[in-house]
Amino acid sequence: MDGRKPNMAPRKKSSSKSPRRRKTSGGKTAGSFLTLRRFFMMLVLAFILGTATAVYWFFSSGKAARLVAKTSYNVEKQIANAGFTLQHIVVDGRIRTKSNVIFKTLDLKKGQYIYDVNLQDVLSRLEHLPWIHSVRLERRLPNTLFVKLIEKHPVAFWQDNKKHYLVDTYGTLIGEFPLKDYPGYVVATGQGAAEKLPWLVQTVGRYESIYAKTTGAVFVSRRRWDLVLHNTLTVKLPEDNIDEALGRLVELEKENRLSSPNVDTVDLRSSGRVYFYLSKEGLQRQKQGRRGKAA
Repeated sequence: MDGRKPNMAPRKKSSSKSPRRRKTSGGKTAGSFLTLRRFFMMLVLAFILGTATAVYWFFSSGKAARLVAKTSYNVEKQIANAGFTLQHIVVDGRIRTKSNVIFKTLDLKKGQYIYDVNLQDVLSRLEHLPWIHSVRLERRLPNTLFVKLIEKHPVAFWQDNKKHYLVDTYGTLIGEFPLKDYPGYVVATGQGAAEKLPWLVQTVGRYESIYAKTTGAVFVSRRRWDLVLHNTLTVKLPEDNIDEALGRLVELEKENRLSSPNVDTVDLRSSGRVYFYLSKEGLQRQKQGRRGKAA
């Protein structure tokens, strides 16, 4: 050994603790942001509540109604100054409906604002008149209302319980009228006859000589027709092939076989055959004639 003393100085222990970090201002910034956000939310909420309160007060106090009324008045005044007021009513297509009835039904006043005229209401009122089939309305600016009427066209009478109703070309009832006001019109009876009358008139009308003698018609069991000629002779028509039967009737007329005072019914319901039926008076005259010959 060289006599040196070993170095026995104790070693310094290393610290196991990590160095302390510096405090930052992040927490303080987040808190400030939340506070600012709450402030803005309260500000928006206060604005909404204030606006709602103001709107409620505006309407509940009547100011809104007065403002609307004032605005409407100003608009109407401007329209009137521009000449958009009702001054003329032109009616076209009137034949049987009286003028005073039309204008009373229109119920419009000269000088009223033309845009105040409710066309749908006017249309509905006019279409309820008995002679009116359809109506067309037009505003012809600045000051005219144009009324186009299409009236119903009567074709015959339908008799029900001794009452007589005019029937139009669509099979609808126009109204009750006296027969003397429409001489020469066919008078039909029978349930459901009114709806079928336009077809019958059109069909028989193609045979002018027969139609001229037709004074009445009977709709039998909603299936077929009987014609009445000169108020005395009944002609029984078939349910089908009515044109064929009417053609045979024309031939019988030409042969002067429809004017016999003894016959009151001609039956054309069987194709190719004609049956004549004598009236009670005809039977009596026939019997008397036979007795005279026998004597």
